[in-house]
Amino acid sequence: MKRAILGAVFVALAGVSSIHANPLTAGNAKSDALRGVAMHRALTPNVPKTPIAFGYIDSTGAVESGSGNFTASFNSTTNTYTIAIDQIGYYYSWYSTVVTSSAPTPSVCTTGSLAGNLLVNCYTVRGEPTAARFAFITY
Repeated sequence: MKRAILGAVFVALAGVSSIHANPLTAGNAKSDALRGVAMHRALTPNVPKTPIAFGYIDSTGAVESGSGNFTASFNSTTNTYTIAIDQIGYYYSWYSTVVTSSAPTPSVCTTGSLAGNLLVNCYTVRGEPTAARFAFITY
């Protein structure tokens, strides 16, 4: 799995050999991240072409907005957000998920899966686990 930080967007895509971003040109991180998702779609033809779920989660795990077909919770002991998507057995390498943190302080979020659920863990720039607000979209 290739992972890259593109500006404020963290991208983790399975099956992608490289992710390219132009850090010298302001504003390209979002478009480069979207091109990365498009590239992943091309390499994995069975991935849905429209999002299966998307939303904004606050630092407590409450769903602020989104597609309406998922629930979220936060485990403060492990600093893990669990997102259950209705009628989907989520496995990290079967779907492409982009998570964008919007915490007051910079943070990086990673994705994983357990028991058919999407897991999100966020970290400070020093690598310390932290609670964070974030948006996600899963294809």
